[in-house]
Amino acid sequence: MGRCLLNIGNAILMVLAGVPLVLAYYWFLENCDSEGVSPAERPLEGAVFDLQTLTTPEAVCEYGIRYPAAFANVLFFFGICVLFWILNIVQGSTWLIDPYWTFIPVMLAVYYRLHPTGEADLQRGRMAMVAILTWSARLTHSYFRREEFQFGAREDWRFAQYRANNPYSWWWMSLFVAYLSQQVMLFGITLPLYHIYSDASPWNAFDTAAMVLCMFGIGFACTADSQLHQYMVAKAEAKKNDEPFPVVLDTGVWRYSRRPNYFGEQCFWWGLWLFNAGQGYYYTVWGTVFNSFILWIVTDMTEKRMLSSRPKEYAEYMRRTSVWIPWFPAEGSASTTDEDAAEEPEVADEAVDEAVDEADSTTVVVSPAKKAAPKSPQRSAGSVSSDAVELTVVIAGVSKTPEEMTYNELRKELKRRGLRAVGRKPELIERMQEDLEREHSEGGSAS
Repeated sequence: MGRCLLNIGNAILMVLAGVPLVLAYYWFLENCDSEGVSPAERPLEGAVFDLQTLTTPEAVCEYGIRYPAAFANVLFFFGICVLFWILNIVQGSTWLIDPYWTFIPVMLAVYYRLHPTGEADLQRGRMAMVAILTWSARLTHSYFRREEFQFGAREDWRFAQYRANNPYSWWWMSLFVAYLSQQVMLFGITLPLYHIYSDASPWNAFDTAAMVLCMFGIGFACTADSQLHQYMVAKAEAKKNDEPFPVVLDTGVWRYSRRPNYFGEQCFWWGLWLFNAGQGYYYTVWGTVFNSFILWIVTDMTEKRMLSSRPKEYAEYMRRTSVWIPWFPAEGSASTTDEDAAEEPEVADEAVDEAVDEADSTTVVVSPAKKAAPKSPQRSAGSVSSDAVELTVVIAGVSKTPEEMTYNELRKELKRRGLRAVGRKPELIERMQEDLEREHSEGGSAS
């Protein structure tokens, strides 16, 4: 009952969190007249933000009309970064920025479209809005399906890791790491929308190519997400029935790319930039390039995490499969199942050691069962059948199963993962085991 009420409360919070931003822009549209004020030729040209100059409604109106993109960033800073940072301190979780990542590009598109100085080619404006709305619908559905429609139940594992590694300084670091950094990225990748809705030059071949690339990227990412979801559901069912199952997803589009969802995402944002290329605003590519660079870093972090949980199988998958761009796989062995992994105690110890060295001090690893034992028809909370790989957590250099961990170790590790760390020890063991099994079966997906 308590978890249900918490879920409802977080859902209401998610809806209400965007209200101040919407109301602020509504006030701007109702009270500010663009007559006699011309927007700057470049989004941030001459836009120096100074709170002392924005002390009157008239000054706010002039600033917002003359510098539409800069004004959007001011609203973003106070309405998203500062507000969400305060909520993060109160709740002890940065979860709220994850669903809003799927909403903010749409909010910015509407902002530029409704701005008093906005003008656009009718066809380009409509197609761009269709593309950004479709992208948002795809990613929003994928996010909540992955989270099993739970609101605030889990924090992004990267931020949870930062929180665990910096327990005393994360409260102020989170403003820069979790919020301001994402403002720069979101502003950069949505910058093409500024010119789409401020330049009425006619539709051209670049626009057609842009729309095709955007929709291809959405479709490819949607296919990858759906295949990953189906794999995880089938994996959970096989686990329930003690049946062997591939520990790495390497079928469908995942056969040709280790991160097909990331590839589709990149196709979309590069497609959005192509609208600007056809208009002659080539400089906006910096945001798309920056986004690709950040996603490459995220890919490296995710790959190391995957290697730490299944070193032999994932290393083989990496050897034969392209990272982003889909390509024919190199010749190699087929997927290894849980049963195969248990029957191969010779998994290279050095591979495990390298994975642990590359990861943080608290790392998930998969170690083969040393000795087979007869199956038990019932399992205690958090235990793993001995015919499968044993999921453990490395704490201070010691590998432990959830049942071997102390109560405090369980609470600390659950907090690091962004999970609820309150309850009796059997409940914490079960929660930890569920997350280890999810992590073991998950191929990784961007939020």
